[in-house]
Order: sequence, then structure tokens, then C-alpha cells
Amino acid sequence: TMCTPLTEATRSADHRAMTADSLPLQRFTIVEVNDAAVPLCLRLATSLAGKIAADLGADVLKIEPPGGDPVRNLPPQLPGGASALFQFLNTSKRSLVLDLATEAGHAGLAKLLDRADACLFEEPAPVAPLVRVGKAAPIEIAAFPVEMAAATRPVSELAIQALGGLMHMIGEPERKPLKLAGHQASYAAGLTAFTGLAAALAARDTGQRPPHVRVSLAEVMQWVLSLIHI
Repeated sequence: TMCTPLTEATRSADHRAMTADSLPLQRFTIVEVNDAAVPLCLRLATSLAGKIAADLGADVLKIEPPGGDPVRNLPPQLPGGASALFQFLNTSKRSLVLDLATEAGHAGLAKLLDRADACLFEEPAPVAPLVRVGKAAPIEIAAFPVEMAAATRPVSELAIQALGGLMHMIGEPERKPLKLAGHQASYAAGLTAFTGLAAALAARDTGQRPPHVRVSLAEVMQWVLSLIHI
């Protein structure tokens, strides 16, 4: 399947003045694997980390399932009918459709990982074991810490905000807690995953073995809560 370009980033005057060669991550190739069966809150975190890398010059190849990333159909819609959420999260990336439920899809992904510097993916995606042993530095986004052994537990943005304690601070004391609007846990985890990705790329750039980065939304929410109380 041919790679297709996704949306272009809206760029400031300073950003437009920079050439491709001057962007800090332009020499890196990153594979972003989105599994449609994984909870939305994890996939949004993965996509945000990939978006930041792509806007900083990395060649980010987004692997979509047959039929495309379901986020393409989520509201709000732009006047032309495209999803504003999908457009926001996928600026400057390229897209490739692979059926990762097939042997051919696994073989295609393995070839891409051999040429990539890093791979963003989610737990408990079925391709996780393949990504963890590939040449690309694995950047893993999960819902819970490894110690919880809860990879298959149902999860959502609401559950993560509640578990992390953030909802305890929202609303009136005598009423039930309230969920923060938007995708607060996903985006905080996406920023954290990008930080880990940058560390892995820096290690690779200096000839060191890059670390296996694992970010859990629950731990990120607890970290955000601790910052509020400091």
C-alpha cells in the first residue's frame, strides 16, 4: 500500500523560515502504530506524541488499519466533513494501511521497524511483542503501571481521571466529582511519551542503546495531581 501524506501543520512565521534540514528531528524516522481495538484514550496519546515529533521534522509513518483510523470519523467535524480531532493529531505525518491481523501485515511492519529509529505503540495491542524486539526503540503507551497487571482491564478517559485522583478536585465539595472536559489524560500522557521518545532518539544519536520507554496514563495523572499540590 502506498504511503499518503496527512495534514500539514499550521506554522508560525519563524517555523516557516526554517528549512527541513534545520528542524531538530529531521534525521529520524518514527513508526506510529494505531490499533483500532485499543481504547481511544491510549490511541490519542500515541497520536499526540507522533504529531509533536512530526512537526519537529521527524518522518513519522502512521500505520492505519484497513478502513483507516476510526478517529477520522470522530467529531467535531470541519466544514468539509473531516474530523478536526484527526486533523489536529496528524499534522505532517505520512499514512500507510497495513492489516496487522495477517502474516503479511506483520512482515510489512517488521521491515519498517528495521529501518526506523523508534516506534510508538499501545499496550495491549497484539503487535506489542513484535515491536518490543525490533531494532526501533520501543515507546509504549499503556493505561496502567506494569505492577497492576491490568493490561486487559477496560479503560477510558473518565476511569483514568478518577483513578489518578484528578476528579476529586473538580466540582463542588458537596456534589459528585466531575470529569475534566476534553482529553486531559491522553494529552498529558502524549506529552510524556514524546519526552521519552526524545530521550530515546538522543541516546541513539550518540551511539548509545536507547531505553525502552513505557508511559502509563494512570501514573501520568498521579504526576499531574502532585504538581498541582506542590
